[in-house]
Amino acid sequence: MAELCGFTYKELEEELKRRDAIAEEVRIANRPQPLREIDWSTVQQLAESYIEAVAGDDLGAQENLQAYIFESAIGAVFGANVWDWINRRLR
Repeated sequence: MAELCGFTYKELEEELKRRDAIAEEVRIANRPQPLREIDWSTVQQLAESYIEAVAGDDLGAQENLQAYIFESAIGAVFGANVWDWINRRLR
């Protein structure tokens, strides 16, 4: 803390703002980007399975498939590694 004594409150405040701006730039730069070509085949298969589960009144399968469809759609748009990024951000 002694190192900070040589700075004014305004200088410290400006430094914090500068660091926050850098952190925001890094956060935006590291954000996953959508793939150029999206393979929807897994999402389609899961959606078809969901309809089959609804038609068969299989509530347990419906709930699981909803989560799988969401995960597959995010993965299809951003690539499989998107979940590594998401999990790091949510820790």
